[in-house]
Amino acid sequence: MAKTKAERKAELMAAMEQEIDRLLEWESQAAQVTMTDIEDQVLGMRRRVSELVASDLAQARVERVEASAARPPARGTRLHRKGKKSGPARRASGS
Repeated sequence: MAKTKAERKAELMAAMEQEIDRLLEWESQAAQVTMTDIEDQVLGMRRRVSELVASDLAQARVERVEASAARPPARGTRLHRKGKKSGPARRASGS
């Protein structure tokens, strides 16, 4: 069964919180930190979070498509016109 929007949001927020905690823990444990170190850590965090969000969005789309394809066709519905049918070729009169 597909997750609700609130469930997905809660999972993504928890994962982001873990990434932030990891980053803050790294910063507090590092004796000496350069700007390059900070940038590397932030870029790594951004990559992991981006992959997680992209994966969640892709999975939700797959579930939505599968759910719509799995629905049985409606029965007892009225037929509707689809346009003029092409019959035998009609000859134009005249010479």
